[in-house]
Amino acid sequence: MTKQASHPDKHPSHFSSMTDASHSPAPTATAGKPDANPDAARFAQLQSLIRRLRGPGGCPWDREQTLQGLGIDLLDEAIEAQAAIANDDMAELKEELGDVIWAAIMTAEIAQEQGLFSVDESMAAACAKLVHRHPHIFGDQKAGNAEEALTIFYAQKAKEGRKPKERLSRGSDAHQDSMAAAEATLRDAFVAYLRDGTIEQLADLAELCNVVAAHHQKDLSTVRDERAKDAGAYPLPGAVRR
Repeated sequence: MTKQASHPDKHPSHFSSMTDASHSPAPTATAGKPDANPDAARFAQLQSLIRRLRGPGGCPWDREQTLQGLGIDLLDEAIEAQAAIANDDMAELKEELGDVIWAAIMTAEIAQEQGLFSVDESMAAACAKLVHRHPHIFGDQKAGNAEEALTIFYAQKAKEGRKPKERLSRGSDAHQDSMAAAEATLRDAFVAYLRDGTIEQLADLAELCNVVAAHHQKDLSTVRDERAKDAGAYPLPGAVRR
């Protein structure tokens, strides 16, 4: 199995500079455009940093990253962001969301370098999807509440030939806490195996996968029970949409 080398401390130098205002000046409005979006300026800064790190004379680690390796980073960062939400740790969530955005843009940049698609094309696809799936906002359909809006959303998604994703109902607080702990342990074991690749770590990883799978099986059983009560209905509000 090919293992991606983990970057030490998740880019300590440039990650800290992005999240620490004392090291990273706030973007300013474009000259002559006082209403310039500061978020867009910050996005451009992050994209520029990534291109500098991957360009000639850039960081050796960043330059050797691949789509396959960044796929692991995307998953890991998303899990850490979810853990911050579960722990109601907003300071941690702010940083982890930055890591998720970094991993997403880095992945898109690599795809663009390989001539697969551009960063702009990826964002354009997201914009087109949002507009198409919200005709009650951007069209002439009406939605009086969240359930009606979600029904319209899934109807539009069905027109694209895509099916709704399973809704995971987390159940009791105790079950949710147990799942969060199991997922955190699995994530750490996965990172350790990618780093060291020992047989013992692989065995631990397999056992932890079974534990997490058991939690999710319980969730999916709950989902099926809920849907059996209302066969053929679209998922209820709160479902994972994308």
